[in-house]
Amino acid sequence: WSVSSESAKIDLKTQLLDLIGVDELQVSDAYILPSKGKLEIGEDFKILTLSNSDILLDTINEFHKFTQSTVEINSKNQFSGSGIYEYVNFNDDTFNIPFSEFKLIEVYEDSRSKGQTSFSSGIVKKDKPILMEPGFNFFGNIELFANKEQLLFNGKIIPSEIKNFDESRAISYNNYFAPGDELSINISDQDNFY
Repeated sequence: WSVSSESAKIDLKTQLLDLIGVDELQVSDAYILPSKGKLEIGEDFKILTLSNSDILLDTINEFHKFTQSTVEINSKNQFSGSGIYEYVNFNDDTFNIPFSEFKLIEVYEDSRSKGQTSFSSGIVKKDKPILMEPGFNFFGNIELFANKEQLLFNGKIIPSEIKNFDESRAISYNNYFAPGDELSINISDQDNFY
């Protein structure tokens, strides 16, 4: 594992190595872009906590972008932290969703391990729903896997054009979705939606 920088400065009193001009760090299947390209390395070559950084998941397709991230790099294959996920909908509107977890998980296909990918999750609050599709707002939990463009939405869908909509009439939604997909929801008379 190596890190490239334009310049470096060492402070023998604080035992810190300051790297300047660091474009990115690859940690597992993520690119971590330090704020202003600055990185501090302490004793035992530990990278100090990064603030206000960007994260791109994954390193091949870069499906998912996080901003204003706080990142703790634990090893070349593991990081933790939190950040703001930039969800861009069908209309190119950007919604900033706080995500508070990053972890590496095993991926399986046909009961065989296919390697590991980064996982993260965040919550869309009721009072700040996101516009998924024309006419439909969502609030609830969103999960993502770095190697998949689609996000797993698990929450409620409500009409976007009706003010003070009775939340008890919201439609439960638990499915994968990405902007550009066709939103498919089943509404029955029992849902009491209309």
